[in-house]
Amino acid sequence: MSAECGIIAVCAQESMDVSERLHSLIDSCPQCGSLVLFFKADAVSEEEISRAAALVENQGGREVMLVPFHGQFSSKDLISSAQSLVSAGYAHAVLADLAAGYTARDINTICQQADEHPSCLVTAARNHLQMDEKVRSSNKRVCRILQIVCHVKVHDALTGLVCLPLAHVAQATNGLSDNDDAFAYLLTQSAYLFDEAAIVEASVETIADEQNSAQVSDAFKETRSLFTIYKTVLGRFPKYLASSLSSTAIDYLIFGILYYLVIGVAFYSAIGARVVSSIINYLLNKKLVFKGIGKKYRAWNYFLLAAGILAVNSALLALFVDTLGLPAIPVKIVVDVLLYFVNFTVQNNIAHRN
Repeated sequence: MSAECGIIAVCAQESMDVSERLHSLIDSCPQCGSLVLFFKADAVSEEEISRAAALVENQGGREVMLVPFHGQFSSKDLISSAQSLVSAGYAHAVLADLAAGYTARDINTICQQADEHPSCLVTAARNHLQMDEKVRSSNKRVCRILQIVCHVKVHDALTGLVCLPLAHVAQATNGLSDNDDAFAYLLTQSAYLFDEAAIVEASVETIADEQNSAQVSDAFKETRSLFTIYKTVLGRFPKYLASSLSSTAIDYLIFGILYYLVIGVAFYSAIGARVVSSIINYLLNKKLVFKGIGKKYRAWNYFLLAAGILAVNSALLALFVDTLGLPAIPVKIVVDVLLYFVNFTVQNNIAHRN
């Protein structure tokens, strides 16, 4: 990795030797430039941080930026550091959780992959078979939820080591928070921030530091990662709701006109109304709800889903209204509500496809 690469190190545990961990990180990135060292203000001693900063400055004359944080290293902290490195002229950054105990060889591995895939997020992937059973179970749960909710498939969702292209990350404004997990944020936002092949995983040797494994990859980190994943989805829900209500109003208006004034058959009225409202809903979703994904929110995926929803919707209306003689509008409301959340979940998955 060239001098166009900066380093973002995160230190949140007083019990570990920050200087030693930082020394290993710097030795593995001899050509890297500035260091942004984030430290948890209420957990890491100022003396330890001062020793670490002096170490960095004495090796190669690197510029060091010391940034205290409270709570956890969040997406806002990440974007702030990315903007600082971009302003200093850097194109990439190695983001490392010092407590995770990654070795110089691990860091070199992800840097080599970053050289081959300069537009992608490169993440360190540990060997599941060698993990502690609790760590492995937590990791699998987060990976599974990440794939279902965001259509992001990785083998290590609790990684503490990535190499990222800074240009897109520094401009990120979507879903920023003081309370989420920065590493999980990168994974959930990959469809927005990076190219089509958004994530490249690099297998590394380190599993977890034995002293810190219970702290680094425990249920607390799993909870923070899951919070970040769900927040990403729920943050889009108000816009999705507004888009849906607008297209639904149009759908009901056209359905009422066709059923009561023109055709008089619920099945064909539902089809005609849904065709028009689906086109409007797709345009609103692309421009408003999933803005930033661009070409990744493809029309054919949306309309394939819309066709499936339409088939189920029309079949149920034909059964309950045309066959059983139930009132059309109340039945339509019940059917639409049942299909609403299914539609949102699948659309969100489509939008994140990489």
